[in-house]
Amino acid sequence: FVVNFFHPHGVKIAFQRPPLPRAVDSMDAEELPPVSISDRDAPQNSTNETILVVTYEQLIGMINEQKALIIDARGESEFQAGHLPNAINIPYERYFEFEETIRKLPKDKWLICYCDGPPCDLGEMLAEELKLRGFPHVVVYQGGVKDWLQHRELQKEKGGDSGS
Repeated sequence: FVVNFFHPHGVKIAFQRPPLPRAVDSMDAEELPPVSISDRDAPQNSTNETILVVTYEQLIGMINEQKALIIDARGESEFQAGHLPNAINIPYERYFEFEETIRKLPKDKWLICYCDGPPCDLGEMLAEELKLRGFPHVVVYQGGVKDWLQHRELQKEKGGDSGS
């Protein structure tokens, strides 16, 4: 801070993560649900470490096909207060305490990480860690709990709650 005060070209203090690419709706991957994401859906100039973002509709499709594991990256108290159906809790801030759980995660399913929703980025950070650990199918439900609850409310208003 002191250097920035005196230096005419100070260092930018704030850091904003670049946005993640969105998954394409017309996706196909071998032995995964039709709404799945494959690495070829990532931008051309990206590496295998690219994490894709899925929408609510894609999330529902993956859940219905039972080919995904949902991971809540929030703390235990937030998880206990409410989470997506059948989600497991791996708090990003205590990531290393869950080594045994992480080792047991399936590599043949999509791992869908989420948190509260913007501006929370715990789901993104957990997804990046899992991708670095060699899990090939990792995506982020960036809308998180906020988006999930909004969609559930809309379904209730329309009278079409599907029970998910």
